[in-house]
Amino acid sequence: MLQRDLPLWARGAAAVLFLFASWWMLETETLRGLVGDAVAPLSVGVVAAFILRGMHLPISIWPNGPWRSRFSAGTVVAVALVFGLLIVVGRPALSSGLVAWLEPGVALVVVVGVAAWGFTWAFVQQRKYLPWFGAAVGAGLVPWGLALVGLILRGGSDAVCLVSTGGLPDAPVCQGTALGTLAFLTALGAAAALVTTELAFRRLLIGHPDRAGLMLIAGAAAVATLWWMLVGAGSQMFVAPWWLAGLSAMGAGCLYVLSGSLLVSGLYYALVLAGSDAIRYAAAATESAPAGAGGWEFGVAHLVAVLTFAVLVVRQKGVLRGIR
Repeated sequence: MLQRDLPLWARGAAAVLFLFASWWMLETETLRGLVGDAVAPLSVGVVAAFILRGMHLPISIWPNGPWRSRFSAGTVVAVALVFGLLIVVGRPALSSGLVAWLEPGVALVVVVGVAAWGFTWAFVQQRKYLPWFGAAVGAGLVPWGLALVGLILRGGSDAVCLVSTGGLPDAPVCQGTALGTLAFLTALGAAAALVTTELAFRRLLIGHPDRAGLMLIAGAAAVATLWWMLVGAGSQMFVAPWWLAGLSAMGAGCLYVLSGSLLVSGLYYALVLAGSDAIRYAAAATESAPAGAGGWEFGVAHLVAVLTFAVLVVRQKGVLRGIR
């Protein structure tokens, strides 16, 4: 028997509350000064958790099985080591704009998120979800790779800093490397998203993945896009264009419904936004080509991926499931 979900009117009220809570906390200088820009995703995660528990609904960060025969503490440690390795390998230089991510609020949600990832892998067998993890990684990395190739073809080998930020005479200097920035931001984003935006915009607004169709996914993505536009003003963390935030929210919602796992959708969401930032930081700024533009390949490839996921949702779940 499927667990019950919030009624549609309650999800609408929750969406308004998400937007108000993030706006209010960002406008409260004391909180923002203490936690940083991470107060915005932290607020939606806390509000979502309180609403779910207040309505006597499970948080459901991890999928409902298949369960392991016993808890694996070694798996928790292994997952934490993987996240730590990615963060250390991709750590930014102190002169980079990426240091905006090195603030107390980010550290808090990342630690909680890494623990949630570890406990999920320790409680639930993940073999069933591996194909969807592969789909999420492919949909996140292929557009990023095409964008890098496009930049190199148009601007030459010096147009992108793949593994080094330059520093040689007459060589353009980047704020970060493509590979290092991608690893760093994907690790932070996947951990943080699981206990913040995934909990709010996927788990709560979409509801149980077996009871959701394309319209619910699109509605949740619209709320997530409005939230991104709201929190992105004056922030160095939420700098991806609104249309990419909307596409990534739509794709993440589709993957959540198709796979039944917030880990899959959170990984995809983190990869898309990390890929955008990695291109922006790794693109060498010149007089003819300012840094930050990934080219048309990036957007088109992401659109194709999201449309593919949406077609799969329509075929497997329908359009109006969960609404009528």
